[in-house]
Amino acid sequence: MNIIQIEQRLKDIVKSLNKETFIYDLLAAYFLPKASLSRLQKGNLNLSKNPGEISWKKKLLFKEEFNRDLHLSITELKAEAKQNQRFVIVTNYEQFLAIDSLDYK
Repeated sequence: MNIIQIEQRLKDIVKSLNKETFIYDLLAAYFLPKASLSRLQKGNLNLSKNPGEISWKKKLLFKEEFNRDLHLSITELKAEAKQNQRFVIVTNYEQFLAIDSLDYK
């Protein structure tokens, strides 16, 4: 994995944005294991029961947000995280915000 490969994969995601697979495509761009991504997509690893939200223990908390300011949403989502997720992401597919919890204070 190198930065050039990741950058190209991210450009491809943006060019052909698919809201149904966006988060899985994003995770795949960073070379996460296909088996884990498949299990996450099927729901086996997703601890959230809310539509448009994915909670992957110690890895990711993702939420689609269309009716609120994303800055408020990401702050609240980070505060509500219960599974020690490293990355918290919110998007309305026009804007994208992410927090790395290791750097979050």
